[in-house]
Order: sequence, then C-alpha cells, then structure tokens
Amino acid sequence: MKIGLIAGSGQFPLIFSKKAKEKGFAVYAVAYLNEADPSLKDHVKVMEWVHLGQVSRVIKFFKKHEVSEAVMMGAIKKTRMFSDVRPDIKAISLIATMLHTHDDNILRAFAQVLEDEGIRIRESTFLLPELLATRGCWTKRKPGRSEKADIEQGWNIIKKIGKLNIGQCVVVSGGSVLAVEAIDGTDATIARGGKLAKKGAVVVKACKPTQDVRFDIPAAGVQTIQTMREVGAKVLVIEAGRTVVFDREEMIALANKSGISIVGQSDETQDLKSAPFDKTRHKIRRNPQTKNSGQPVSPRAKPEVLRVGVVGVGYLGKFHAEKYANMDDAKLVGVVDIDTSQAEAVAEKFGAKAYGNYQELMGKVDAVSIVVPTQAHFAVGRDFLENDIDVLIEKPMTVTLEEAEELIRIAESRGLIMQVGHLERFNPAVVALRNIVKKPMFIESHRLSVYKNRGTDVSVVLDLMIHDIDIILNFVRSEVKEIRASGVSVISGHVDIANARLEFENGCVANVTASRISMKNERKIRLFQKDAYVSVDFASHEIIIVHQKGEAAENPKSKTELIPGMGVDRMSFVKGDALEEELKSFVKAVKKRETSEVTGQMGRDALKIALSIMEQIRVRGRA
Repeated sequence: MKIGLIAGSGQFPLIFSKKAKEKGFAVYAVAYLNEADPSLKDHVKVMEWVHLGQVSRVIKFFKKHEVSEAVMMGAIKKTRMFSDVRPDIKAISLIATMLHTHDDNILRAFAQVLEDEGIRIRESTFLLPELLATRGCWTKRKPGRSEKADIEQGWNIIKKIGKLNIGQCVVVSGGSVLAVEAIDGTDATIARGGKLAKKGAVVVKACKPTQDVRFDIPAAGVQTIQTMREVGAKVLVIEAGRTVVFDREEMIALANKSGISIVGQSDETQDLKSAPFDKTRHKIRRNPQTKNSGQPVSPRAKPEVLRVGVVGVGYLGKFHAEKYANMDDAKLVGVVDIDTSQAEAVAEKFGAKAYGNYQELMGKVDAVSIVVPTQAHFAVGRDFLENDIDVLIEKPMTVTLEEAEELIRIAESRGLIMQVGHLERFNPAVVALRNIVKKPMFIESHRLSVYKNRGTDVSVVLDLMIHDIDIILNFVRSEVKEIRASGVSVISGHVDIANARLEFENGCVANVTASRISMKNERKIRLFQKDAYVSVDFASHEIIIVHQKGEAAENPKSKTELIPGMGVDRMSFVKGDALEEELKSFVKAVKKRETSEVTGQMGRDALKIALSIMEQIRVRGRA
C-alpha cells in the first residue's frame, strides 16, 4: 500500500510516517524546504524537497511513484506565504481564479487540484484517531465559575470570528477579549493576551466553521501549556474531535504541575462531565409508539466520520466490526477481546487496532458496540457511559432490571445515546409490519432453533424469546397485566425451551414459544386484528395478509379469494442485512443526537417481561 505525504513543520508528519509504516504503508513524501524536519527522510520510502508554490512538481512526484492517495499535514508559517513562495505556472493559474486568497482557500484549492489529477486527499488523522481531543476535563484542576463564564464567551466568539477566516484562538479574562489570533499564530496570541491579563486568562482554540479538517486541523501540545505557564494563563479549551493533541500525557502532566485546566469541548455546549447537568440544554424526543421510550440526548456535534469500537469480537462481534469498517460515515478505530489473538486477527482484517482491555478504548472512540457475555454488559456499559461514550449494547441489555435502570439513568443524566441490540426490529418484514399492524388482539410466535453451542450462557428466554417479546411490545403498546409461563432445561444449565402467555391491559393475548433444541429452524409470528390476519415468516422474509376486501393495500397480481368475502395478499422482501441496518441506525442517532430506534427504556421493558417469565418457570420447576 502506498500513501503520499505533503509535509510542513512540526512533529505531525513524523508521527504519521511512523504509524503508516507500522500499518504497512510505503510513504512517499513531498517536504517543504525550511519547514519540514530533515529527519523525516529516515521514516519514509522516498522524499523530495520542494518550495512553496511548486504545485506541478508535487503532482509529478506522486504520479511518478503511482501514488493515488495523500495526506497534507504540518504547519506552514503564514508569514512565509507572503515572502518565500516560488509559484509555478499551475500555482499562478490557481491563485488567479480565486476571489479570496485566505490561507484556507489556498489549501482547499490546492487539494482540489490534486484530486482533479487523481490524487485523493485523505484526513490527516485517518491513521491517528487517537490524537484527536476527547470531551471532558483532562486535568486535576477544574475551571471555576468565573472561568466557565469566560469559556462560554470565548467559545461563542471563536465560532463567530471563525466565519470571517480570522483565526482559531482567542484569549479571554474577566469577560473581556484580550487577544485574537492573527497571522502570528496561537503561541503569540497566548503570549499577547496573557501579558494583558497578568494572570488567570482563559485560552479557547477551535476549528473555523468552514475549515477543511482533512488537511487543516488545530493542534495543541506541551508547547501550548508551556506558553500559558509563562504568562500565567489558567484554562485551555480545545475542540473535541477537531483538534489534534501531541504528547498528551506530557501535556497533562505539565498542566497539572502548573495548575492549568485542559478541557475538551464541542458544539457550543460546555462539557457535561465537568459541568452540572442542565436540563434546558437537552431535548427529549419520544417514539410516539412507545410509552416512556424517550431518552435525553445531548445536542453536541459529532465529527463527520464517527470513531467507533467493538468490545467483544467473537462470533457476533466480528460482524459488528465488519459492518462498521465498511461504513463511509464511521471509522472502526479499535476492537477489544480478552482473546488477544482473536482481537488481532479481526483488527488486521478490518484495518483497526487490537486491544486486550476495553479501558484502552477510552478517549479513542465516540461510540462503541458492546458484544460481550451478558454478565459483563452492565460493568462495561457503565464504564463507557461514564466516560461520555455512546453505546450499543447487545440484548439482553443486562442481567437484572436494576442494572438496566442504572444504565438508563447514567445515559439520561449525561445526554448520551444508548441503543439495545434487538436485531429483529430491522428485519425487512418487521419494518413492513409498521404500516400493516394496527391493533392486534391475538398473537402467536414461534422461534425455534437447532442446537448450537452459542448463547447457552443464558436462558432461551433471554437468548431467543426476548426478540419476540420486544416485537410484541412494540406493536401492542399496552401494559402486561398477567404472565403464565413454563419451560425446561434439557441440554444446558439454563432453560432450553419455554412457552409464555402474555395478557395485556387492552385485552390482547400473546402466546410465545422459544426453543434452541428443535429439529428445525423456524421464526414465525401470526397477528390477528379486526378484519385481518397477518402471518410473518422472518426467515423467508414473507408476509401473508388475509383481510376483508378493501381493507388492505391492493395487490391484484397476488390476491386470491380463499374465504368468501376475504382476500389474500402475499408480500416478499429481498433478504436484507438487519445487522448493517441496526448499526447504521445507531451511527445516525449518535451523529444527529436523536433518539435511537431501540432505546434503553425499550430494552428494559423487554427485559422486565423476560425476567418475569423466567421467575415463573423457576417457581413452577420447584413445585
């Protein structure tokens, strides 16, 4: 694999080259004279020095070495852009077509020229997502009340002046703006503002709204803290997900030693982990079909490409990793498994990093799939939520109702997305039922499976039946008033076959059967409602509707009259990828900060019924 590198000053090009080499890339570098570090040549396959403005030479170099993808990184002193440029004909032609020659516009136009020549420009962090700033207060010292007011003011100002292409940094103290970044850069801005403040200044650094972070992303590091220390500044705020941080541990250590706070913030909303929860800053969107199903979600923005991870990459988890790896708007950053060889195999296959401990994902991901044994769902889910990371937890969401309610509480208090992995919600046949099933009064479901040595760590009620419980609750929309259940353990140490009769407050009755020791696989549900009978085969993705004429959607080609006055419609669906649709739904909810398709409350409601069924079976077994 080949990757091109257009290198300016600083350590970013060096860090990238080393990581690219580790990942198996051969790096072909174009380095700007008087900017790039000469030692870069030791970490790349081929390097060529060029002057600023030599656009044709850059293109010729990449084409010579058959490079079709490249990254742009490292600083260029803005003062040199006006004094030390040797533009070739292509550069002159490029600039001549531009209405505004801000550095942002020049970089964007340069990138477009490269892409027009068949050289795709990739995000500078595509191999280094761990460098991106995370949300929260990173240091022992937290911002005080007056500093929080300065943070809010500074954040609003930096976003407004960013629209004018002025700069990425502002210094505030006591409600006054002391310095705004100009052509001299961030460190000089901190020095100017800090001297005026005498001590206690707040430094806010963020992306401009129109900034193209593929090649122009704010950076912070030890030098930033050192400059703040010299002028007595006390708070650094950087934009989470849109700022790269170098030497993070050293930076935090120096900040702690100097009594400086570092805060990662996003989308004009003060970080929830370091500030009191403010209900007025959150909106609750409810699924109109389900009572008490809404969960508060934070309006904070997520990066354009979501950083995701998978914890547990066994049989099911590896498919989660595969689906994420193939998404355009998500980046699989890391996979975790206690079997490190399995983690490494999956990571290598899908271009991610392998870990043996899920704690190592903290700070590296925005969202995560938790696909570990059910007994570990609560502990793992709680840790990610408490680190402000959105989660998708496989069903059943927890072992106990108390654990489920605690996860819901944490997610709601922090404005986080929590989705439960009830996969059948995304089966094409189930999706189609939303417009067909109105008010069912009798339901019969069978979910039978041949024996597999998988999922036997829990009862068949939690392994299989819970799918149908969730579907039934979603369609009936009424409280369960009575449950009668029976079941038996045949092969495993848990119940392997079970039947339950659910009676609802609205009069509906559901008869639910699940078995993992059947001679055949069968997944069917039949729903009876006024004037219609609906039969669904989940395996074949087929729906049969028997209805009074005129009551269902017309389909003359498939309709026959088997019963006087009744018609039959048959609907077939191409086999879809329910898991892919489920994960896309989760990613969409996280990025748009909207209620997930299967909320924590919905997962909790299905779990409550499943646990009640299991308790009845347990009591019957002792009788």
